[in-house]
Amino acid sequence: MIREFAARAAISAGDRERSIDAVDRVQYWLRAIDDPWLRVRGDAVLGELARIELRFVDAVVHLRRAATTSGQLGFLQTEAYQLFNLGRAQCQSGDYDAGSTTLQLAIDRAEAIGDVRMGALTRVHLGRVLRALGQHHEARTALDAAASWHREAGGGEQAALGECLLAAMDAAERVSGTEHRLIDILDDARRHDNAPAEVFALDALARIAAAADDLPAANALCESSDRRMASVAHLITDRDRTDAHVVRALA
Repeated sequence: MIREFAARAAISAGDRERSIDAVDRVQYWLRAIDDPWLRVRGDAVLGELARIELRFVDAVVHLRRAATTSGQLGFLQTEAYQLFNLGRAQCQSGDYDAGSTTLQLAIDRAEAIGDVRMGALTRVHLGRVLRALGQHHEARTALDAAASWHREAGGGEQAALGECLLAAMDAAERVSGTEHRLIDILDDARRHDNAPAEVFALDALARIAAAADDLPAANALCESSDRRMASVAHLITDRDRTDAHVVRALA
């Protein structure tokens, strides 16, 4: 268990070398211990390592096995979490339709066991994926539900990303005052090293600049976002960047 936590910590920190070493140690001990729950965790760790190495097809294989085994063994909370990770990996492998379906299934599983925090977390990413698919009404519904829970709870994991995506959608609809919201979100994202929120905020501000016919500013903002994307390629894809696509089409 301690070695699994060490592996997850290294993966979360993006430390590839330490992650590989920690995962190797986890797999060594799993060969000696026949425990179904630990084997689920082992598959999950292999999937997460594959994600930071940008091997998304491999990540899907490991995470699907972790989710399936969790469900078969009755590990319901673990199943919901692994479905969440699987849905994200499916999108990163290029299958957004399957990813959106899996993320919705993760929400259903989480709510069935009363894990509203996991439901809100997953809705943020479902909203991101649905927006990339062009399903804007459904995306806003998911993001509004997540934001409502996060605001009432006083925050939570990915709350800032959810607020950023909602502000980006408002900006696309030219809602008054959205630019100031996005600037505040961008400043906060930079203070807390929240790279995904920073990318989406920069793209949305670029779209606002493009709508005002300030293409030099729009291009500069998109270029800044492009540079930041290098650090989050294991979390989001270029397809998610709806606003950047609009700016590029105008440039």
